[in-house]
Amino acid sequence: KKADHKDCYLATTGNNTEAIELFVVEGDSAGGAAKYARQCSKTQGVLKLRGKYLNCARSKLHACASNKAINALATAISGSMEALLEGRCRIGKLMLTSDADSDGSHINLLHLALIDSLAPWLLEQGRVYVVQTPLYKAQVRTGKRAGDHFFAFDHKELEAILKREKLTAAQCNLTRFKGLGEMNSGD
Repeated sequence: KKADHKDCYLATTGNNTEAIELFVVEGDSAGGAAKYARQCSKTQGVLKLRGKYLNCARSKLHACASNKAINALATAISGSMEALLEGRCRIGKLMLTSDADSDGSHINLLHLALIDSLAPWLLEQGRVYVVQTPLYKAQVRTGKRAGDHFFAFDHKELEAILKREKLTAAQCNLTRFKGLGEMNSGD
């Protein structure tokens, strides 16, 4: 539930707000991974949120506006809660990232409920993106294809990929990611 303005790693870019992408991530480890994976620190910012915040779809405006994590997000997007509610924007894209588990899905739903309640104009303008992260990585460890790797979003997709690629689980190093923080920037 805690967020801090200093957690948003983004340099000022002047008036070119359309070039700015803000990645909202869960926690410190995901924030560190995202910070090092981004392509340009001047146009790609990372805001680390810790835990689940208030469900804005079921809350009154004053409760949402007094929440520290929600205020940190509003500040990163618009400069302040007031500016967010007025429809002012300092970013081109809002990238919502979370872990590939059910908890991560719940966090993304809370993000979307917040945006729909406080800043539906972000959705209407097509500025909101939900980044789907993989749950599995299969890396071939033997033969001509050693080093090749594939990502899957669930177990069923992993099985389909192995079948399509004519591979067995024994031929691969299988990794199940618990969260974004476990993924290195090269993944």
